[in-house]
Amino acid sequence: TDIARGSARLFGIRLMRNFRFPYFSRGPSDFWQRWHISLSSWFRDYLYIPLGGNRFGNLLTLRNPVITMLLAGLWHGAAWTFVVWGGYHGLLLVLYRVTPLLRNLEEGETGLYWRRPLSIAVMFTLTLIGWVIFRAPDFAYVINWFAALGVTDLENAVSAVKPFQWLLIHVIPLLLLQWWTRKEQNEASMSTLPLKARVPIYLFMTLFIISSIQHDQEFIYFQF
Repeated sequence: TDIARGSARLFGIRLMRNFRFPYFSRGPSDFWQRWHISLSSWFRDYLYIPLGGNRFGNLLTLRNPVITMLLAGLWHGAAWTFVVWGGYHGLLLVLYRVTPLLRNLEEGETGLYWRRPLSIAVMFTLTLIGWVIFRAPDFAYVINWFAALGVTDLENAVSAVKPFQWLLIHVIPLLLLQWWTRKEQNEASMSTLPLKARVPIYLFMTLFIISSIQHDQEFIYFQF
């Protein structure tokens, strides 16, 4: 979407900001204010609020996000994996609302130095679990994937070291860049950084892109 926004700007069109550091979210409500903002805003305005939002008692307040997220999942395609993914996020919204510990993680004061990193780590892990469901071709794949987490296979573990190292080389610099620019109004903007910092960043990002191309893979959002 950064590429789409930048291309549009060349023609004088300003597209809305669609992602706002979503992986720094402290909980599911925070996540859906940061992830695919144009879509989540549409579902909020045209489905969640007309259903009653949080205005008509606890039961409906818990029902409405589940319905909204189920339909948001179905929007991605007529597949049960998408529906279950939507239901999963609807359940997270409910759990964070009714569970004091989780609600405190998302909404509590950040005075304690460990609370924000912990809340981000918990939500990041829950988000990744959701992506397994989202990307899986069927439920058998999901079951096998989670079952594999509990399998200790030294031979396969050793063979996974090299690709894991390759992944770290590409991911860690991007995570550091995200953290460095976290206070920017736009995570893609580096205009506030000095030129001597921007030049090596652009060079390294170009290198990462070139070295990560193993085969053509269409950006997943194209199918939506």
